[in-house]
Amino acid sequence: MSKVTKFKYMLGTLILFIVSISLIKSSFQVFKSKNRLDVIKREVAELEMEKEQLEQDIKYKQTEEYIEEKARNNLNLVKPGEKVYVVVGEDVKSSSSSNVLSGSDEREEKNKKDENWYSWYKLFF
Repeated sequence: MSKVTKFKYMLGTLILFIVSISLIKSSFQVFKSKNRLDVIKREVAELEMEKEQLEQDIKYKQTEEYIEEKARNNLNLVKPGEKVYVVVGEDVKSSSSSNVLSGSDEREEKNKKDENWYSWYKLFF
């Protein structure tokens, strides 16, 4: 082979190598872009679902039923003509007092919760 033929062969190989590297790089970028696009599409779908849920929540909270429920439960309001009865007795006091701890009981309970051995004891017994 002559030097010119070798040079042409080497030049052609070099050009082919550069073109193939360029194609591999661009195909890798396309692959990465496709993955990013898929992730973004999933995020958009999740956000659209969240938006629909929030819109349904807004519609529900604008209904008369919800407003009445909140007025009764949180504000202790009653409808005109309704009577409110408050039951006072030993049953109510004992059930509510059993749920409420005194100050010293709270400190003892907190100390027990803070101690490591007590946590292990509660775990196994």
